[in-house]
Order: sequence, then C-alpha cells, then structure tokens
Amino acid sequence: MRLAFAGATAYVLRAKARGWKLFCERMNLTVPLLWAGLPGSERLMRSIAAARRAASSPKEFLAWMNRQRPAGTPEVKEIKFTAEWVAEETEREFRERVRWWTG
Repeated sequence: MRLAFAGATAYVLRAKARGWKLFCERMNLTVPLLWAGLPGSERLMRSIAAARRAASSPKEFLAWMNRQRPAGTPEVKEIKFTAEWVAEETEREFRERVRWWTG
C-alpha cells in the first residue's frame, strides 16, 4: 500500500514538473533559470529525478485513484491530471493574475 502511494505521489510530482516545463516552453521561459538559486531548488531537482524512476504509469495511477475513492462514489474513468492539464491550468492562472495586476 505504501509503495502504491509513493508511486502515485511520484506520478503527481512528475506531471507537475512536466506541466511546468511545458508552460515555460509555451511562454518562452527557461525553467532552470527561474528556479536557480531559489531555496530548495536542488532538493526539488533531486525529487523530480527520483520521481522519474518511481512514478506510477497512468494506468497504475488510475487504478490507485479508484482504490482510494470514497465508498459510493463513481469510478474514475480517465486521468485528467496530466502534464498538459497542468500546463493549461498554470497558463490560465498566470493570465488571470496578469489581468488582476494590470486592471
């Protein structure tokens, strides 16, 4: 059970990292430049590298999600939490923040 949780957590971290990278590419930003020198950036890079090796596959992640769902709730049919989704949500939030700051 703990190993499945670790794989699911690694899947989420990997999707977030890949989504952030995709967002940065779309915005023409350099990912390492943004993180360089920030507290914890080295630890984050090590964690992302470890997640590459430990992450569940999308199929395994979906199975884990369905095992964790509350009783009586419908089964999850597809994973919406992907790198593409993270990139799109990050861009949406970024543009929303820009609108808020610029009025």
